[in-house]
Amino acid sequence: MISGSIGKYGKFRLWRNVCQTTGCKVSGDDVTGVNGLVLEVMIPRGARVLYGLLGVHYSAAEPVTCGVDALTENARRFLMDENFLVAGFDSVCVGLPKLYEEAARAGFTRASNNGVEIEVDRLEMVYAAYGEVSSSEQIFEKIGFVLASLMSGSCGGDVEGAINSMLNAQ
Repeated sequence: MISGSIGKYGKFRLWRNVCQTTGCKVSGDDVTGVNGLVLEVMIPRGARVLYGLLGVHYSAAEPVTCGVDALTENARRFLMDENFLVAGFDSVCVGLPKLYEEAARAGFTRASNNGVEIEVDRLEMVYAAYGEVSSSEQIFEKIGFVLASLMSGSCGGDVEGAINSMLNAQ
């Protein structure tokens, strides 16, 4: 896992186990051959924050739809020993409502339309969590965009800088 800052007060954490990208460096390791990433983001916006956690797997085979129940179970297993970035000031719900799922898929599509070379239909969401108050379609669209970009290897070697710039540019 690597963690970093977004702007002055925002934070992110990126786990790799399930994915790797060609040419990016994550914690100093070449990520070639990884096929899954999990990104957790918290960005302050005035008195509130935008929060989301999304994990994706890049499938070499035909894509399989992962339902909300499977997302919930996967996220519980993944996050058993982790504290959420918004723990203490928002209730975190494990799983992903349909509108946030659609927003994340819109982020995948936007990345593809912006020249990221990735087959969007092969990106499978496998982990998800959101804040009762702090999440929105906007944050999940941004996270989807970032994950698709990272999975394709288009981060130019500086993962923290790439994540920061992609989240701030949108």
